[in-house]
This record gives sequence, structure tokens and C-alpha cells, in this order.
Amino acid sequence: MAEIVIRTGKPESVMPILDSAIRNQLKLLKTSINRTKIRINDFEQKYNMSTEQLMQKISLIINIRQKT
Repeated sequence: MAEIVIRTGKPESVMPILDSAIRNQLKLLKTSINRTKIRINDFEQKYNMSTEQLMQKISLIINIRQKT
């Protein structure tokens, strides 16, 4: 696991900055996850195919290509 070490003479001044940065990244991740869920849902509706069905088809194609 990666480790970040911050040395400062004033830890009380760094904590709000770190807290804000982490909260901002968490917000960006949540937004990205939600956007991805919407895109997956749009795909499934457009092609009338669940993600599981798509994965099965891709797996089948890969298996066929590996045999040839």
C-alpha cells in the first residue's frame, strides 16, 4: 500500500486542506460512478442487453478465438 508522509510544523493548518482535498476527490469519484451507471443503463436499453449478457457474449467470442 502506498504511504504519504507529510511533515509540518503546523499540523492544524494542514488538516483542513487535506480534508478538503480528500472530500473533493470522493465527490469526483461518486460523480464518475453515477455517470458510468447512467451510461451502462443507456447501453443496456439501446441494445436490449444486460451487462451480464454482453459479458457472456464477449467471453464466448474470446474462447472461440483462442481455439482457432
